[in-house]
Amino acid sequence: MAAQGGNKPLLEWNCGRMRHHSVANNPAGKYKVVGDRRKGKIELRKDPNGLLQLMWKNRANGNPDPDTNLTIFPGEWTAEHVDTGRQQPEEGSDAPKDRVFLLQCANPKSKRLFFWFQTPDSASGEDAMMVKKLNRLLQNASAEIS
Repeated sequence: MAAQGGNKPLLEWNCGRMRHHSVANNPAGKYKVVGDRRKGKIELRKDPNGLLQLMWKNRANGNPDPDTNLTIFPGEWTAEHVDTGRQQPEEGSDAPKDRVFLLQCANPKSKRLFFWFQTPDSASGEDAMMVKKLNRLLQNASAEIS
């Protein structure tokens, strides 16, 4: 869902947090990610200085998570889908698809946040569209995302 102007979010959608840790003896930089079952959402807003504010909120109580309450400077973060290595379900199956995405800071590279989409995915590529819109805003808080 996207909105423009005022104090309304520029972009928001339902997603859960994920915890991650490095996989032992793996120099390729792989991580084990585990989903947090709490219902949440990401909101992106402009602050009074025109900088982008990103936060994850718990939908049950509306409280933001302090670990994901970030001021984003243009070009500082990127978003991308993550292949978790989980086998994808067969066509027509009700099993969930791999729907994880990563927010990665350019400096330090060690700053990364994993999330999973909590909205129904359709074959129309809604997940990819949200990541694309998110990347546009991460690069330029004034970008048109409609």
